[in-house]
Amino acid sequence: MNIKRTLLLLALSLSLSLSFAQNLQKGDYGYLYCHMADNGEWTAYALSRDGIHYHDLLDGNAVMDPAVTSPIEGGARDAYICRKSDDDKGYLMVTTDMCNRISKCWWNYGINLMKSDDLIHWTTTTFDFRKGPEIFCDPESPDPVTKSGAAWDWKKINRVWAPQVFWDPSYKWKDGTKGGYFVYYSIWSTNEDDGYDRMVYSYADRSFTKLTKPRVLFDWGYATIDADINYLESDHKYHMLIKKEGGHPGIFHTKAKSLLGPWPEPDEGDFVNFEGNKKCEGASAFQLIGDDEWRVAYVQYSDRPHKYRICKADKYLKKYYDTEDIQGVKHPQHGSFMRLAKEEYDRLEAWGNRNHQTSIINHNPVINGLYGDPYIMWSEKNQKYYIYPTTDGFRGWDTRDMNCFSSTDLQNWKSEGKIIESGKNTASFAEHNFWAPTCIEKKIVTKKKVGKKTVEDVSYKYYFYYSADKQIAVAVADDPAGPFITIDTPVVGVERPLGFKRGQNIDPDVFHDPVSGKYYLYWGNYYMVGAELSDDMLSIKPETMFTLIDSNEFYSEGTHVFYRDGKYYFMWSKNDVRTPDYQVRYISSDSPTKKLDPSKCKIILQKDSARGIYCTGHHSTICIPGTDEWYIVYHRFRYPDAIEKGKDAGWTREVCIDRMLFDENGEILPVRPTHVNEGRVHRVSNNIPNYSHFNLHSPFPTKVAMAGDYADPSIMRDGKDFYMTHSPMNYSPGLLIWHSTDFVNWEPIARPLIQPKDALWAPEILKHDGKFYIYYPSARKENYVIWANDIRGPWSEPILTGVKGIDPGHVVTADGTRYLYTDKGAVTKLTDDGFHADGVADTVYAGWQFPRTWKTEGRNMYLESPKIVKRGDYYYLVSAEGGTAGPATSHMAVVARSKSALGPWENSPYNPLVHTWDTNDQWWSRGHGTLIDDAESNWWFVYHAYLKDMHTLGRHTLVDPIEWTEDGWPVLGELREKGEKSNVMNAPNLSCDFTTFDVSKNEAFGVLPWQFTFWAEYTPDAIGYGKQGMTVLAKGDSIPAARLLQTTAMDSCYVVETEITSVKNATAGLLLYYKQNSFAGITFDGKLLTTYRSPPESTTIKVKQKSICLRITNRKNICLLEYSTDGKIWNQLASNVDVSSFNHNNYRSFLALRPTLISWGKGAITYKYFRYESK
Repeated sequence: MNIKRTLLLLALSLSLSLSFAQNLQKGDYGYLYCHMADNGEWTAYALSRDGIHYHDLLDGNAVMDPAVTSPIEGGARDAYICRKSDDDKGYLMVTTDMCNRISKCWWNYGINLMKSDDLIHWTTTTFDFRKGPEIFCDPESPDPVTKSGAAWDWKKINRVWAPQVFWDPSYKWKDGTKGGYFVYYSIWSTNEDDGYDRMVYSYADRSFTKLTKPRVLFDWGYATIDADINYLESDHKYHMLIKKEGGHPGIFHTKAKSLLGPWPEPDEGDFVNFEGNKKCEGASAFQLIGDDEWRVAYVQYSDRPHKYRICKADKYLKKYYDTEDIQGVKHPQHGSFMRLAKEEYDRLEAWGNRNHQTSIINHNPVINGLYGDPYIMWSEKNQKYYIYPTTDGFRGWDTRDMNCFSSTDLQNWKSEGKIIESGKNTASFAEHNFWAPTCIEKKIVTKKKVGKKTVEDVSYKYYFYYSADKQIAVAVADDPAGPFITIDTPVVGVERPLGFKRGQNIDPDVFHDPVSGKYYLYWGNYYMVGAELSDDMLSIKPETMFTLIDSNEFYSEGTHVFYRDGKYYFMWSKNDVRTPDYQVRYISSDSPTKKLDPSKCKIILQKDSARGIYCTGHHSTICIPGTDEWYIVYHRFRYPDAIEKGKDAGWTREVCIDRMLFDENGEILPVRPTHVNEGRVHRVSNNIPNYSHFNLHSPFPTKVAMAGDYADPSIMRDGKDFYMTHSPMNYSPGLLIWHSTDFVNWEPIARPLIQPKDALWAPEILKHDGKFYIYYPSARKENYVIWANDIRGPWSEPILTGVKGIDPGHVVTADGTRYLYTDKGAVTKLTDDGFHADGVADTVYAGWQFPRTWKTEGRNMYLESPKIVKRGDYYYLVSAEGGTAGPATSHMAVVARSKSALGPWENSPYNPLVHTWDTNDQWWSRGHGTLIDDAESNWWFVYHAYLKDMHTLGRHTLVDPIEWTEDGWPVLGELREKGEKSNVMNAPNLSCDFTTFDVSKNEAFGVLPWQFTFWAEYTPDAIGYGKQGMTVLAKGDSIPAARLLQTTAMDSCYVVETEITSVKNATAGLLLYYKQNSFAGITFDGKLLTTYRSPPESTTIKVKQKSICLRITNRKNICLLEYSTDGKIWNQLASNVDVSSFNHNNYRSFLALRPTLISWGKGAITYKYFRYESK
């Protein structure tokens, strides 16, 4: 009896514990890591089989559109995923609705409750807490209670963070229904006057669309966020990992007998010490399959970049050890883990692979040796690709064998040997001139009785058609690599079909129509004809023969047919295969047999003389099984020498593969032939078009024309001389003009704008009718112009033009009329002198619409930076789109052309010209540039970009070579030749000894060395020089109001240093300064040294000294601040000063973090020298 009672109690205990247990631990095959992406505010997925080694799905891109699923701010953070309760099938997710990238603050107002049946398609219910009781399912219930007892104001909600979910079967609704989802999260509200985050909870119903008002879960008297609750079988208690931001901060552990607590405040012994004193947050615990111990994942954000780590814990969620970085996830951040069954894992894997593909070809040619006319086939039987080419190297193509090559990845090809060989397995009617093969796999399914059951027997046959002495032969095999046996009767004889008087029966192409199920054979030189194949595939049905093209005006040979999305694509080669101009054309049709109008064909593959690629043609295509990823396989003249052979190059060919893409209308985009894999194209959704982009990740380094904050470059050429200037922003004097003859050696020659009246942006420098002009806009979107007879000056005073907008671009029409383009595709006529608007603006260009899935600065196009050049018969308009900052992938430059300076404008099929495709790229936010040629007719593109992870340096000026396609479009080129100009400029010396500075020898720049500018105002009377150095009259009563002298940092790692020899009734200093309240550094007033980490954070020490040296060492945004009394022994003031946040994405204004000498107070300061050194 006692035994029965014990067993009954044990069973009851187990059932109770299981009824409260969360469903995360189901699944015995793999793991899903669902997380916020560290490079953006969206939800991403990664899969793993072992819980530590993961691989991204969709390349870490969004698994759903945050603009749709997070409608308050358009950003999703802190993703938490779990299963529905045991009684319901499906999945739940909760996210923080917040987009810091747009709001630039850490406030938000709501959360998103989401549900799915398949982990792929999600529906969302969003709760914006500012709307008050009406959003909750219990609006009549009491509002949350404040400590003071004051009324609760829902509009004072400032933060609603990091929700998570737990099924609670014991919760009882008003109607008596049992069971609800316990949703717990943190709220910070100014309803309380102590200003910290409290843990609260609500309940959601089974539909996961209704939510109760929040109630306080616990309040420990300080901020708590990022709670993670799990039920542990080991002690039948609820365990919580939580980040404390008050008391002793960090991740702590506590436990309770109930979800509602009480949750005791952790003591110091409950500190989760897996990272010591490094800052951590976002903990998420899960168990591995078959293991009763736990894994705890978390964000460690003391290091730069942040780390996402996983440690082990015992079965009581204690004793944390063996921590390691998560593997295989590009951008991990706060997230959660869920175990998966095999069916779930496979479904996600297939979905992820189907919706994202990368180019897998990394070199051309893909096959060693001389081969042409390649035909590619996928074998379902062997799960391999096969290429069947013409064997080259024989004059007049007197080929007597044919070869086969196989691959599993389109990249590594294995020779399968000769599959057709004269005198061995050929027909009696032809023993040579074996050309242009095609092959098809035919799956044969037969049914047979086995006992009472009917079973299917599957086998495969391979039919290999090839040109044989101007006839078409067929060989048959049971395997793609043979052995093949040629049938001794030609499929198509030597007689021309359908009454044609010219042409040859060559170049067969076999095609299986997926609509009708019929098999067709197409062929012909001069003409394109086709016929239905017989059931045995060994002959054609003569009565079905049809003509598709009846002349060679637009067609020559090499037919290839495929089917995609309801269209039949007919492709062929045009021109003589022995010439460089051999090319691929195509036209689409709604029928596999209807006559075509070849005059409507489009060229999609042709020679690229600039790259030494010629005779690109006689091709086939392949679609990666299960995807919509297409490749074109073609031949070209052997690189680089075959072009010198004349017509003998026609049998000196090699096989290449390149990506082939389609636009949203199903049109094939031009394919640019490559030497290497120059890009990958992201495919986020099956219904989003891909675009053909070249040099997406160039294997050749971009040149740095001007390192540091030289944004919005405008460049012109006068003979062999280049002149360039940049946005002056808030610095004065502005519009520093640089001179070079080689893009490498640049010298400053003039500062024409002495006293800017506002923040000034992207200029346009030019020469017209013997005079030099600079147009530039103010932050008020008013355009000014200055002019000079000599580039070195003197320059005129600014003239207000009356043209509205930003980023002016000057152009002169064929009749000599002057116009000024501005942003948003606007253009305004100018007076003959170029000084004023002569009429109102007209919009003539709408831009190039990039795919909406691209991650840009906002939802607008941000069409700006119009720069126009003339080449041949065309004007080329280069514009910037996507926003100049924001995500790394935001900015781009696009090209359009017109035979008129005023349009209409035709967009380039190769757009964008430059763009950052991935956060792993070296340069971020590439765009805003100008096309320019040199005196030797070489073309270049000069533009700006941020260095990866170094927004603080501002936007560098870069230059890339330009090549022109055969159809007249600019694309980025390669730096192939040894001895090319250096990829980095010869850096100017930023250091300056003020004791030897001679104002009289500095006429071009006035009292300031060219290295320096004032912040916001030019006050030359405040500067003087003597034997002790440069004396600066101080001003203002604080750093933001001080006199600031600034220079431009050029390097990720550098040291700046100065010596202050005199401080009289003032405060001097050395700072890294972005703008007001955005700086770090050291100040000295003669008695106190003050160190600033991030305003208003500062510390002081007493140092009574007449002369002092200050030094800042910046290593990739982590700074060391030091001082010295003798310039030899240095004393540390602060280390690990993080300045990475001081950039436009956080503080706006498009500036850079600049080394700055500061002078504030009522007296004067003397600086002996300034030193800048790259580290």
